[in-house]
Amino acid sequence: MLAYLFPESKISVSRTGGVKIAGVLAPYHSRIAWFIKELGLKRVVIRYRAKRFYFPRSLDPRTQQRLRNFFSAECPLVRG
Repeated sequence: MLAYLFPESKISVSRTGGVKIAGVLAPYHSRIAWFIKELGLKRVVIRYRAKRFYFPRSLDPRTQQRLRNFFSAECPLVRG
């Protein structure tokens, strides 16, 4: 049960655009940081938990889909 309460990974983007990544996505930091800067995202937290990404409501559906596509193509995660 605890595995579902806490994210397996967390991506935090500061108001200046700095990217911090913790968890299973940490090995892909440089790729993710580059893509987030290309999108121009700021002040965002993205969580990955139970094989799903959770985005803030402030991100439009098109941007969410672009991020999902990027993560599936560039950050292969171990599927249980």
